[in-house]
Amino acid sequence: RRVGAAERVGEGTLLLDEVAELDLVLQAKLLRLLEDRRFTRVGGAHELALRARVLAATNADLAARVADGRFRGDLYWRLAVVE
Repeated sequence: RRVGAAERVGEGTLLLDEVAELDLVLQAKLLRLLEDRRFTRVGGAHELALRARVLAATNADLAARVADGRFRGDLYWRLAVVE
């Protein structure tokens, strides 16, 4: 069994560096993780709670990427709590 980052971080901080570079499919998965605060291990059948806080960073202008359609607007607003 391989433990993924969301599980391994426990109650610590999960840093997502250069979040702007995520593919749109992964952005959808990240949004679901942030909204539901739950995840399923790869190959698993049971959901686990995300106990960590999530910190996302990027050098890109996310608002411009949202306008261009290269970044999900709903994920942007979920992440833009503190800029």
